[in-house]
Amino acid sequence: MEKIFHPDARIGFLAQAKSLKEKEPELQRIHTIANLDLTKFAGENYAKPHDTEFSAQLATLQKVCDDTWKPVAANRTLRFNNLLDAAVAGVFLILVTVIVVLSLREWFLLLSHRKPAVLHETEPVWLPDYAVVEGGRKFSGAAGAAALALALAKEWSGESHLERAQQCECSRVCENADVPRSHVRGYDKTAQQIYVKATEQRFNGVRRCC
Repeated sequence: MEKIFHPDARIGFLAQAKSLKEKEPELQRIHTIANLDLTKFAGENYAKPHDTEFSAQLATLQKVCDDTWKPVAANRTLRFNNLLDAAVAGVFLILVTVIVVLSLREWFLLLSHRKPAVLHETEPVWLPDYAVVEGGRKFSGAAGAAALALALAKEWSGESHLERAQQCECSRVCENADVPRSHVRGYDKTAQQIYVKATEQRFNGVRRCC
């Protein structure tokens, strides 16, 4: 709320937009004067020979006109941005308020037993008893913990991803065993090339963690 309606222009979006609007007439007046000076100079010297001095004065007045327009454009852009920020913040505030109100209503109905607590969950699919027993035997004790830790370490280090990339490359080569090597693009990939490609996929693709 404060970010939208705070009276301090350094904090509130609407206050800053109002402050910028109050500054616009003065900036527009300065630009209008510079534009009139440029138009007047060009009109008075229209029929005269255009020498180097005329071109220099015209360029100076044109530069002054352009320089006085930049603050006007920047002022309008900042004012629009502040109004847009206020509108977006207001929409988010309304959405959050609606979600909180609906949640409070739902919690009140559930806690007061005016509405039954009906769960909509998928039925669980349990593993067979033999699978649970075998899995428990396989990963029980220190050996199981060490195997899980090793598997996690390989995943975090990227070694598992590299192994999968090598297996994929071997499968591709085997599928094209009957095709001449010159007809298969990237047939003779070295281990270094596979490593570089796997590393780029890991850090530049959707698999990256940050």
